[in-house]
Amino acid sequence: MMGKNQMKIRMAGVLCTCLFAPFLSAQQTFQGYNLLDEEEKLFASGNTETLNLLNDKNDATVYSVPFSNPSWVMYKIETPFVVTANLLIASDDKSAAPKTFRVEGSNDGETWTRIVSELGASLSPREAFLSKSNNTNAYTYFRLNITGTAGGANLEIAEWQLLGYPETERKDLTEQTRALTGQYADNASLKNLMDSKPSAVYSQSNVKSCWVEYELDEPQKIEGYSLMSTGAGNAASNPKSWELSGSNDRENWEILDSRSNVNLLNVSNNMQVYWLARDKRVYEWGEYAEQAQQSMLDHFWATYGTGHYLIHGWHPNSTLSNTGFNYWWMAHVIDVCVDAYQRSGDAKYRKQAIEVYNAMISYGKKTYGHDNSLWNGFFDDMEWMGLACLRADAVWGSALEKRWSNGAVQLWEWIKAGWNEQYYDGGIQWNDQSPSSKNACSNAPAAILAARLYSETGNQEYLEWAVKIWDWMNSHLLFDNGIVKDSYTQDNWGWTFTYNQGTWIGACLELYKITGEQKYRDAAVRNADYVVNDWEKFSPHGILDDGEGKGDGGLFKGIFMRYLSQWILSGKLDPVRQQHYAQYMLENGKSLWDAATLKPEIIFKNNWRERPERVLASSTDKDKCYDASMHLSGVMVFELLDELARNGKLPEGNQNPESVANKNNAYKYYRLTLKSNAGGNGLELSRWQLLAEIPSGMMKPADRDRTYSLFTKDSALVIENKGSVPLAVKVYSTGGILLKSVGRIANSETFSLPAGVYLVNICCGQVTFREKVWIM
Repeated sequence: MMGKNQMKIRMAGVLCTCLFAPFLSAQQTFQGYNLLDEEEKLFASGNTETLNLLNDKNDATVYSVPFSNPSWVMYKIETPFVVTANLLIASDDKSAAPKTFRVEGSNDGETWTRIVSELGASLSPREAFLSKSNNTNAYTYFRLNITGTAGGANLEIAEWQLLGYPETERKDLTEQTRALTGQYADNASLKNLMDSKPSAVYSQSNVKSCWVEYELDEPQKIEGYSLMSTGAGNAASNPKSWELSGSNDRENWEILDSRSNVNLLNVSNNMQVYWLARDKRVYEWGEYAEQAQQSMLDHFWATYGTGHYLIHGWHPNSTLSNTGFNYWWMAHVIDVCVDAYQRSGDAKYRKQAIEVYNAMISYGKKTYGHDNSLWNGFFDDMEWMGLACLRADAVWGSALEKRWSNGAVQLWEWIKAGWNEQYYDGGIQWNDQSPSSKNACSNAPAAILAARLYSETGNQEYLEWAVKIWDWMNSHLLFDNGIVKDSYTQDNWGWTFTYNQGTWIGACLELYKITGEQKYRDAAVRNADYVVNDWEKFSPHGILDDGEGKGDGGLFKGIFMRYLSQWILSGKLDPVRQQHYAQYMLENGKSLWDAATLKPEIIFKNNWRERPERVLASSTDKDKCYDASMHLSGVMVFELLDELARNGKLPEGNQNPESVANKNNAYKYYRLTLKSNAGGNGLELSRWQLLAEIPSGMMKPADRDRTYSLFTKDSALVIENKGSVPLAVKVYSTGGILLKSVGRIANSETFSLPAGVYLVNICCGQVTFREKVWIM
């Protein structure tokens, strides 16, 4: 069965990988770079209509063909490569997964040598199946032969990757290096970073972070860089997160690239290449947000009173689901409904928000005995709902639709009554039964709400309240480094949370926009800088903290991201911070989607670095519920990234904003800061190169110029025109003899040709593409 979130596309051929094959269920499913990225020269034993889906960095698109024994896919490359591992990702249909197969190498396309083989493999949907090899021979042809599937009539593969390194290393700028140094300059293995032998290793013991640096003879511009892992047994010492920076004086550094939560795998000599602002991987944040919204309805949506709500926790064994009602979580459900409406304009999200509002009214009646009231005994809960009401009113409010504006105003009247100076000179108490409970969560959101009410109404009293609350927090709830405490009485650094940092910078933003006073901006960037750049507590491996637990803690990270994104949208940041914060959000979104989303269900947990455990319907463990709070945080991230993209705050193609800003600069010094490792007691690399040229095989016209689709079907060559300009096509034999010529293809053309290999020239306007095609 095809999963509801996976696109099945029919095509011919087969795919790669597997031997000694573990599943990589805890990390991203595929690598950012692999051998197939070098050139697009794939051939298959059948139809090739969508053969490019084998290496499109998207596990939701499927290469699917009727299976015949054997089925094969072949890859041709000009530069000989040594393949040390193969990676295969199955589709959602387990029966269509390869079961028996081998990967072979050749240098003439005729004589083949086995690299890896697999008998009786068992592949899981959208999880990477890795096969490692001791191969040290380089080849220019690679073929995957599949002789059996898991029982289905079709063969389906979501992704294929070949990992390893080129036999002859790329020309790079390290040949012009004047000096190579590092944070631990006495390390004799530093020189191995420049050694072309794969067995050479740079090793730094007993550290999890350090930097290394090349000094060139003169400033040079780079196009990218490469890193290569060491031996298969040293995966824990692989770098996991890093930054590449350039400088011309060794004092002022500009970030060229940064990577977070990267899994270089337990593979020997896995070379990864990173071209500045040229990542091939495509991210569709709006699509991910839509899928996550639908998953929220599929798994958590339930009736409550006269409306609907999200149950506390969904379990595949429905008898174990937690159906509890969490008032403040529902405010964030309304928030993500507003997000989705602003993204899509779909009226269904307004209806869903009203359903949640009605459920909250029913909850108030049942819990407190109040009719038609949003009252709650926790002041922070009412603040979240007040903020959600204001946002809903901004998009849906009208003279006839007053529920949202009335709700926000009424909630504020109750909230401000929570201020007392009996304890700690002021502040809004956390709940109505404890006047001494002066928490950050009951004050920062209140300051945001009051400031926004002032911006909406011009009523000075709201602004006075916002300033008063902010002043009290600033003098009573901050550590010396600008981080917000959880409460007045809580001085434990370990008991600080991301959502309190988020609402604090949110309050600072609202007051800065109103008053223009620099102190509000300074307080916000001091806090946000700390969270974003703290790779110990708040952002391990560059990804927002996962130590806040389930339940209420599941919402904390999404709240921080919401207010960080508002600073990016505001235009109030300097360009360097604008780029850095946007890159931080991008890296979190990429990690969440690639490494921490359970697919095809689209379920998240509180850790945005690893996927949730796949719980079965047969489970009897009630503690394995998936909490709605954690799901809401994931929805927020994707909605917020789509909003940033819609507003032009992210570069085209979701490229690294810092790479885009600095990629054309020439530097004399290049520094690689390895910020974290994969959990071991040291750091290891086999090679670090600075690449000045993009290989000719990758220097092809942009995909936007490719206005055609070329594939084989029923032993014929088919060319479809996808653009408005007619195509001119010539088909040659491999000996250069012209066989077919059509000067004008407006729609499509089918060429009946005998089995064999053909060269095809396709002219699209001013650009000519040359393709090689196999017809079986």
